[in-house]
Amino acid sequence: MNPKLAGMPGDPSETGGRGLLSRLRSGETCLAVGLRNARTPEILRIAASAGFDLAWIDMEHAPFGMETAAGLAAAAASLSLGGWIRIPEGMTGLVGPLLDGGAGGIIFPHIRSAASAREAVAACRFPPLGGRSQNAFLPQLGYVRNAPVDTMRRADAAAIVQLLIETPEGIGAIEEIVAVPGVDMVAVGLNDLSTAWGHIGMPDHPDILEGCRKVAQACRERGIVAVAGGTAGPDHLRALVAMGFAPLAFAGMDTEMLAEVLAQRRDRWRPEARP
Repeated sequence: MNPKLAGMPGDPSETGGRGLLSRLRSGETCLAVGLRNARTPEILRIAASAGFDLAWIDMEHAPFGMETAAGLAAAAASLSLGGWIRIPEGMTGLVGPLLDGGAGGIIFPHIRSAASAREAVAACRFPPLGGRSQNAFLPQLGYVRNAPVDTMRRADAAAIVQLLIETPEGIGAIEEIVAVPGVDMVAVGLNDLSTAWGHIGMPDHPDILEGCRKVAQACRERGIVAVAGGTAGPDHLRALVAMGFAPLAFAGMDTEMLAEVLAQRRDRWRPEARP
């Protein structure tokens, strides 16, 4: 290996996304911020300065272009942040260009079956595990040409595949989903799951907690990291960690955080305007 590449996100040693997975497995609480409105790297520098560990760019709920999303993910990696992108459901054609452009991981929403899990893995992995097209010069590997087999091996190691379980169907198929080779993480999307289950706004409803237990057990048996988004707060996350989930705190979206801080500043300087 070129020594100049040691410690870069594409190094299959414990760096980049793999390093984050190892930290989560060890029980270290890691912080994630979601981006829906920010379009420039300054937000990533602020997040890194504040001690965050991961930035995920939400193409499912925001009109990011591929160039902007991949550029943000690559910038995150340069700041030792994980830079992952959630794509819209079924848009696996975006995966190759996003990974080629610098994304450290892809988040696939609304996974309901082993078939959709296999499609996700195939989009991210090179043959024989998947069908990703070769690219000799990748930002994750420092834009250095390596032997094709080495490039594919290291690029596969650099790309995190995260599947989002957000429906009762996904919960019911979880054992088959995690049996698909090439999956790194499974995330339970508590907001959509509680809505789909008819418990809108109740991510800690007993039905949801039971579904989470099934996910945690299935992931534990396969050595896959399980996380949850949309928790009701730190106590809820601690309860999920006790089930077997990794302590990844999705601390909020950029929009939400800015709105909260603006409201706090308004109340500080003009308390009579408080709603």
